[in-house]
Amino acid sequence: MVNSGQNNVALHDKSVEQLTKKTAKGGGILFIGGVIGKGINFLLQILLGRVLGTATYGLYALGHTIISIVQTISVLGLHEATVRFVALYKGEGNKARVKGTLILSLTISLISSIFISILLFILAKFISVHAFNKPNLAGVLRIFSISLPFYVLMIMTSSVARAFHLMQYNTGLRNIFFPIANILFVGLAFLLGYRLNGALIGFLISGILSTLLGLYFLWRIFPEIISPLKPLYRSRQLIRFSLPILFVSMAVSFLFGIDRLMLGWLGNSSDVGIYNAAVLTSMQIGIFIKAIGTSFSPIISDLYNKKKKKQLNQIFKATTRWGFILSLPLFLIILFFSTNIMELFGSDFSNGRLVLIVLATANLIISVRGPTAPMLTMSGKQDIELLNTIGLMGINIILNFLLIKRYGIIGAALASGVSLSVLSIVRLLEIRILLGIQPYDRRYFKSLLAGAIIILIYIFIPESSKSGFVWIAYASFLLLIYALLVYTLGLDKEDKLIIRYILNIAIRSQFNHEKDTDEQKNK
Repeated sequence: MVNSGQNNVALHDKSVEQLTKKTAKGGGILFIGGVIGKGINFLLQILLGRVLGTATYGLYALGHTIISIVQTISVLGLHEATVRFVALYKGEGNKARVKGTLILSLTISLISSIFISILLFILAKFISVHAFNKPNLAGVLRIFSISLPFYVLMIMTSSVARAFHLMQYNTGLRNIFFPIANILFVGLAFLLGYRLNGALIGFLISGILSTLLGLYFLWRIFPEIISPLKPLYRSRQLIRFSLPILFVSMAVSFLFGIDRLMLGWLGNSSDVGIYNAAVLTSMQIGIFIKAIGTSFSPIISDLYNKKKKKQLNQIFKATTRWGFILSLPLFLIILFFSTNIMELFGSDFSNGRLVLIVLATANLIISVRGPTAPMLTMSGKQDIELLNTIGLMGINIILNFLLIKRYGIIGAALASGVSLSVLSIVRLLEIRILLGIQPYDRRYFKSLLAGAIIILIYIFIPESSKSGFVWIAYASFLLLIYALLVYTLGLDKEDKLIIRYILNIAIRSQFNHEKDTDEQKNK
């Protein structure tokens, strides 16, 4: 009996170790790709801000916010449905159902995006004049609308890679190729003398090229998509799952975009430009938790389907802990050097310093709660997640309306910060009640001590040394000290696995596509 129990524990530990490796590898690839992509996109936004100025950059940001919301509607929740059902059918070895799921998802989302693209193109002038009182926004919306079908196909093909656990394809497409193409074509347009139209055309060309690459990746990942294999469809099951996801995604998209939309309605273009720069900067804090959540999604689906609750709980704890460990130092750097960071976009953007601090705090709270949204949706609780986001969207709209009218862009930041923080707490409580798991243990709080030491070190940095570009050297120094402190405070087995896969295996896997594809086929 003792030996049997020991064997069960050993098997469980080995299973958790394998899942940690799998999650860390996928998260590591997405993290590294995300760092590259976020870094390039951040440089692009700085370029746009400095060339276009706050007002014109605000028009671009407002148009991009609208097209992001419209893209969410066009996808119809099929990107997450693809991940869930392809992962399930692949695990069962049912290639016919995998093919049927892919064909249905791609076809429906493409038709939807084309229809909505035409509708947005026609209504562009009406929206610009009557909704936002900004006639110059019409041209921005029309060019963005043309890019919509390509943008949607890129998202759908990258979701296929997630379903097959081939994160190198996912991150290569969305986080590396698209942002690199975007900044190259926008930069070229600026050199040729084009300004706002150049930025928009650069986005369009990048979307077209990324779609072509995504379709190529689809063929490499699942060659049967163009084979004589007869697909088997479960359209009702696919749509039943995707529709709640659609409303969840719409609510989340509105939740993240309603502040800029309402600023565009109640304020001016310059307010939107400054606010957008602060939003994009603050979102860098959540880069790892987003990456690990994306990698974690198909694993959640598989573990929950197999009723392996204990393993799911342990991986949830590990991913949440490391999301916070890596997010905290970025938050502290933004807190310490907020004015310097905003001035990267141009001197006129420095007015957004307090906005950046408020939004950065909200994004830190998001990192503290871990990948809760994938936990709910991938465990079949998508209806509850829908209610969460719809309720919070309503609160966010009310808060934005009241606070923007009184406090301007600071009010928009406070409204979003409060809404996102409440949503994080609600999700944690629901996971605790519905799934019986929670992401915290004593190891989670080691990073708090490291963060406190970093704050003490910062206090002793002379104020005169925080001006100009010297702050970048100090920020790099503080990040290095934080990493050394986390390491000194002690790492357990799971932590070492995650670090190893992020820094070593994940990097090598970027250049080892063939091997990963063969392994998937053998499994």
